[in-house]
Amino acid sequence: MSQILGDKPIFILGMPASGKSTMGAKLARLMGLQSEDLDKFIEKKEKRSIAELFVYYGEDGFRELERMYLRKLAQNEASVISTGGGAPVYRDNMDYMNDVGMTIFLNVELTVLQQRILGNNRFRPMFLGLNEIQIMHKLLELWDKRKEYYQKSMVEIKPDGCHINNESFDNQYITLFLYLKKNAVYFW
Repeated sequence: MSQILGDKPIFILGMPASGKSTMGAKLARLMGLQSEDLDKFIEKKEKRSIAELFVYYGEDGFRELERMYLRKLAQNEASVISTGGGAPVYRDNMDYMNDVGMTIFLNVELTVLQQRILGNNRFRPMFLGLNEIQIMHKLLELWDKRKEYYQKSMVEIKPDGCHINNESFDNQYITLFLYLKKNAVYFW
């Protein structure tokens, strides 16, 4: 399966708690590719947590750092890269990912995301201290800002299956899409 894309990366996109890291790792394992988590890569390189980097650099500074590391990871051998939820929104990141690889958007209902965050928000600084209603308000705010970027993804995966969003698919992407459609239940 890894021969389909050659040395092109696969980018996993989605809202917080959508399962990007889990899906990315499982997909990479199934395809015999390296799995990379952009946030963890940044934390390792910068020797600080994402929350600390936001405080230190501010959001714009962090997003520029994230943009640099996204490009660095994309230059490596073929891999599956799980992005941070906000990465596609900053500058030209979404267009870049579509140009150099394949983008897969994990589209999960906001109520499901809300429950996942309520169950474990220790690792999600933007949701710390928020109650159920505040979490939903934050998710709605994020969705409003991010949906137009997520919807530019080549493939969209919902709990009911995969869908092609981009009609200008190359044959290699169609082959991967069919593979994902057949096996989506095993990833998520």
